[in-house]
Amino acid sequence: MKKLIIVSSIVLASCGLMPTKFDNVQYYNLVKLQQIAETTRKECTNPDTFMRYAVALRNQSDVVEIYTKNTNSDDEVQTAVAAIGSMVDDVIIAYSKPQKPSAGYCSTKMDIIVKGVSSVVKTVGDKNV
Repeated sequence: MKKLIIVSSIVLASCGLMPTKFDNVQYYNLVKLQQIAETTRKECTNPDTFMRYAVALRNQSDVVEIYTKNTNSDDEVQTAVAAIGSMVDDVIIAYSKPQKPSAGYCSTKMDIIVKGVSSVVKTVGDKNV
């Protein structure tokens, strides 16, 4: 929950700091991250397939994080993307243990991740106005 507050605060604060240039590559990768996060959330009730989706989510999160670090992305967007990656890592670590977490834990964590990604997508997408 603390990470969601951080992501939300960063995204809200960055609204006034957005550069005027829209980065369609960044936006595409963020939308793809959002789609994978939403698909992964649907697999919370199936621990056997959840990890495959979670790893794909981690991979796309890495792509977005590397891209934002190596372009002129806002510091706030970079921080939000890093926080999302950290939350994805938390879920993967939890599911890597022999005792798998409950579907409720998964749903809660994935809801936070989806909301965080959606906020960043909206913030970056608003630059296209």
